[in-house]
Amino acid sequence: MMSLKEIIKDLEVVKSKNLNEELMITGVHYDSRSVTPGSIFVAIEGIEADGHNYLRQAYEKGAKGAVCQKDVGIDIENLIIVPDTREALSLLARRFYNYPDKEMVMIGITGTNGKTTTAHIIYAILQEARIKPALVGTLGYKVNDRYYELKHTTPQSVDVFRLLREIRDQEVQVTAMEVTSHGLCQKRVANIEFDIAGFTNLSQDHLDYHGTMKEYFKAKCILFNELLSKDSISIINIDDSWGSKLAESNPPNLHTYSINNHADFMATNIAYSTKGTSYRLITPAGEVTINSTLKGWVNVYNSLLAAGITSFANCSLDNIKAGLERPHRIKGRFDEVEGKQDFNVIIDFAHTPSALKYLLTSVRMFTRGKIILIFGCGGNRDRKKRPLMGQIAQKYADFVIITTDNPRNEEPEDIITDIIQGINARDNRTQKIVNREEAIKFGLTMALEGDVVIVAGKGHENYQEIKGTFLPFDDRKIIESWLDSKGLL
Repeated sequence: MMSLKEIIKDLEVVKSKNLNEELMITGVHYDSRSVTPGSIFVAIEGIEADGHNYLRQAYEKGAKGAVCQKDVGIDIENLIIVPDTREALSLLARRFYNYPDKEMVMIGITGTNGKTTTAHIIYAILQEARIKPALVGTLGYKVNDRYYELKHTTPQSVDVFRLLREIRDQEVQVTAMEVTSHGLCQKRVANIEFDIAGFTNLSQDHLDYHGTMKEYFKAKCILFNELLSKDSISIINIDDSWGSKLAESNPPNLHTYSINNHADFMATNIAYSTKGTSYRLITPAGEVTINSTLKGWVNVYNSLLAAGITSFANCSLDNIKAGLERPHRIKGRFDEVEGKQDFNVIIDFAHTPSALKYLLTSVRMFTRGKIILIFGCGGNRDRKKRPLMGQIAQKYADFVIITTDNPRNEEPEDIITDIIQGINARDNRTQKIVNREEAIKFGLTMALEGDVVIVAGKGHENYQEIKGTFLPFDDRKIIESWLDSKGLL
């Protein structure tokens, strides 16, 4: 609990009404349905709903105060008006949970692809250094080697600070957090003091929200421009054109990583195989040979960023080597399904043009046979990327099966039609199978020795979203069931 006077002391108050500053506040909420007695309600103007319309409901559920960014003409006690309620929500939450970010080393990882894998590698390296880690991201949050579910990669700010307090109370010393563009724009991570920030890459995604690549990039830059102090560390991929642009903007204490250019952290003598990837890791602290179970050139970049970040989190080169060489299985990320079959099966979350290209070109490096790709595109998302993904699929795979992903409120056939626009109609190496389960089974049936079957787009997800309903669907379970039916599991 905390007095109203104490909890609002960081806010920029434009106007207030009927304040009782000695009132004890029991919680902070932005959803009127979750309000508990004695709490303060923050009215957020969302895309689909405006919290200002739910003030009465919040008070009926026991709220004792409200923070708004406009006066809605309701006579209520302890009303506080601020310029930006998203900013205020973050400040209130940080204050209420007693600044948990200040008690840990906070790592923020942003970019289009690679955030999840990089965070997991960081977790492993920190464990090798006997530093207690946590991670927060797409797969949930992980502490003490256990996963816990999250609704969003980057939760709302009050949920973030509640989570950080819970993590810190388990004596975590370093937290690695995936930071999304939505999370940055919507101030879900506002006011967190990040000690180290890493940038993976930027490619077309979320343009249904951001509109243009320039705006998408500006969202990513918030992490480096607004959430780092002068003592924080920036680590950026300069092989990526947007990363080079970010590096030129003079972020705090810039360090770089690269495969193709001179940088602070580099990988040379890279060799790819069916068992993993080996390379020479070059760092300011020295050089070491890495033999990683992670496959493909994309994971070399993820490993370089993880090495760079952990080198500034008190990890030695020996710790970094041990963490990079651990066996890594990251759910839905270049995730192999092992059985008795004489071909490989990989599940991956790739759902952007660049991610699909990275995946296919990485797999090509160790594939003896043909690549059979099964993929679709999500509904109610950036339509412009669909034909691009069709074009990439046709160019880099040997056989393409186009199917559904999460159609949401669109018709699956319409989404598939958009994808096919990027495919040469005269090419007979493509097949349309709308039912995703049937598509996966068809791809597995046609695989021969030495082939690789890739099931892309959904990765770790265990559902399929259709017309507002989340139906159970797990790519891995479908594959394992098929293998088992053939006596191959």
